[in-house]
Amino acid sequence: MADALDQVPLGTVEQTVTAPTPGQAEPEQTTEQDPDAEGEAVTPTPEDVEVDYEGAKFKVPLALKDALLRQADYTRKTQEVAETRKSLETREAEFNQRTKDHMDNLKDVSRLVALDERLDAYKKLDWESLRNSDPLRSQELFQQYQLLKDERTEIAGSLSAKSQQAAIEQQRETAKKLEQANVELAKEIPNWSPDTAKKLFDFGAKELGFTQHELSGITDKRVVMALHLAWIGQQLTAKQRAATAAQKTVAEPVSQVGGKATPRPGVRDDMSTDAWMKQRMKQVASA
Repeated sequence: MADALDQVPLGTVEQTVTAPTPGQAEPEQTTEQDPDAEGEAVTPTPEDVEVDYEGAKFKVPLALKDALLRQADYTRKTQEVAETRKSLETREAEFNQRTKDHMDNLKDVSRLVALDERLDAYKKLDWESLRNSDPLRSQELFQQYQLLKDERTEIAGSLSAKSQQAAIEQQRETAKKLEQANVELAKEIPNWSPDTAKKLFDFGAKELGFTQHELSGITDKRVVMALHLAWIGQQLTAKQRAATAAQKTVAEPVSQVGGKATPRPGVRDDMSTDAWMKQRMKQVASA
């Protein structure tokens, strides 16, 4: 037996099949099933969903949707914090610069007041008597007087220039705010235009008592939107009043007497209180 096995070529042992003996059932053959065969159960892949991330749409597995949205929310909040911080830093820098300019102006104004007091003292001198009594002293004081006048002129000119520059900067800032407000108002108010703005400002001046100076200085869009709402409300109220008045002025039935139309006797809403009461009493008495 061992010799017979030794004579079997290598690699053919697994391929040898023992023939079934008579009466023995043929062994059941098992075949390896093709995973791609029809009817094979396949594990379903996670369903993809569409999410909006930073302005673009992506398809991601459902399990990643919440994580991606949390990341987008974190990014948005981080950007908002950065923008708020930048805005606060800008405002702080502007405030510090305005404070410095204000303090410099106060110093210049204080110097100007002190110079005016000294110059006033020089103006009260009797220059002619001083020249006659002490020419050298008179000349010395007159030179000091001229130097003080020159210094005052320089400081006053500097203050005037700073004031003009501040006015120009204020106009630029106002124009910038107005431009930004117009962009935002175009989104909030339908058909926003310079003509609409004029109507609102005319309404504010006529109906609400705003001055032209106050209206021209408006840069906050919320004030304009409040004016717009008040304007709409006034228009609606006027229409309601007109409709009510039209209903009250419906013509009363008339009767022809002698070819002339005469109102039928009775009480009417347009009567005075006394006339209405008298007519009503007559109706009650005749009844």
